[in-house]
Amino acid sequence: MMRFRRRLSLFWRIYFYGLFLLFIVAVTAGLATYLANVSGEGPRLHSSHKMIARLFTAYVIQHPGGGDELDALLERLHEMTRISISIFDTDNRRIAHAGDLVPSPIPPEKLKQVHRPRFMLRESMSNSIIPLDGDTGRLGYAILSWKGTDLHRFLGVLTAVLAMLALMPYLLARTIARPLKRISDTTRRIGEGHLSDRTGIDRNDEIGVLAREVDGMATRIESLIRSEKALMANISHEIRTPLARIRVLLELLEESGGRIEPDQLESLHADTVELDRLLEDVFMTARLDLMMDSARESTLVLKRESLSIPELARDTAKRFRKRFPDHPLIEDVSSDLPLLSGDRILLRRMLMNLLENAVKVSPPGTPVELSVRRTGNRVEFRIADRGTGIAPADLERVFEPFFRGERTPGTGQPGIGIGLTLCRRIARAHGGSIHAENRDGGGAVFIVSGLQ
Repeated sequence: MMRFRRRLSLFWRIYFYGLFLLFIVAVTAGLATYLANVSGEGPRLHSSHKMIARLFTAYVIQHPGGGDELDALLERLHEMTRISISIFDTDNRRIAHAGDLVPSPIPPEKLKQVHRPRFMLRESMSNSIIPLDGDTGRLGYAILSWKGTDLHRFLGVLTAVLAMLALMPYLLARTIARPLKRISDTTRRIGEGHLSDRTGIDRNDEIGVLAREVDGMATRIESLIRSEKALMANISHEIRTPLARIRVLLELLEESGGRIEPDQLESLHADTVELDRLLEDVFMTARLDLMMDSARESTLVLKRESLSIPELARDTAKRFRKRFPDHPLIEDVSSDLPLLSGDRILLRRMLMNLLENAVKVSPPGTPVELSVRRTGNRVEFRIADRGTGIAPADLERVFEPFFRGERTPGTGQPGIGIGLTLCRRIARAHGGSIHAENRDGGGAVFIVSGLQ
């Protein structure tokens, strides 16, 4: 059952983070405005400053050194407002007080700067400093004090918000930078030769896509290098076998004084052809790879000519029967085939490779089938064998360079895994494609289509 996972792209994650930050800033601004209006600086308290200043000034003029009447006034005001009140003279002496909060005098240098009612946060309390000025000049000042609960709450909220604003960009940067660093470290280690390293990142955004692409690239590189190493081992083995037979024949020739039997000559010729065939396949595959553009696989410079499909099929069948007389070839070539524009040598090599592959996977003496059909203005080739078929997981992999699937024991030489790769290169160079299918009753069929 396919598993669907909700994908939230990196773009939307950054976008929602930004929206959330703006929301926090808006809430903070609104809270600051509200608390500023209730903290003591707002218009309600400020509007009563002048009245309080006139009242206190009148009492100070009547009682310059303080007195019971001034203390009683302050007590009544304290009971009404729950605000502590202190009055100081010009020498910074406290001449009257009421309330639980006892603020210290204002330093003279700061007091000189107070020309009108002013809010000040001192000694963990909120203070409103009110200068008392008479006709003859400064008489003193009053300090209204209250617990700064609202202001402290505002400062606490502000601190928390600032901490969140500092933390969230960090988390966002960590969310982006940490996996990117892991991807960077993994690619560096892969470049150093540690091809088994992987990022191990499982995410559903663009970073996850990048990580999977890097892991897939590493897997493909590792597989290709492993295949190339296997290729070298296979080529060495394939070359060593005919060379060993040739060496034995040469030793026999030397012992017999140069006389050679017909079967020995035939064996020597077959070994030479096998070596030539092996090297030709390797070199042609390399040449096709070099001639193909990195963006498109159809930029190969071909020696195109107008080809008769029945003639190409007969020529290929003749060569096949000469090389594999023990395997009957069943031909089924339509008569209404169009002319094909292509490279005769390369197309014949493609068909021969497919027929040879059919022989390798077929039991001895079993027939191989070659059919050609017209599909619109294009041509389709089918080469079928009577082997055991191809594992479903290998139907596409058989065309990978140097891939060697399992073969039925005793059905021929498995080769070195580049014949089918060469067939795909040639088919694509002619604007076509090739794929494999398992046929009913056993065996596989290779279909080359889209040639025109």
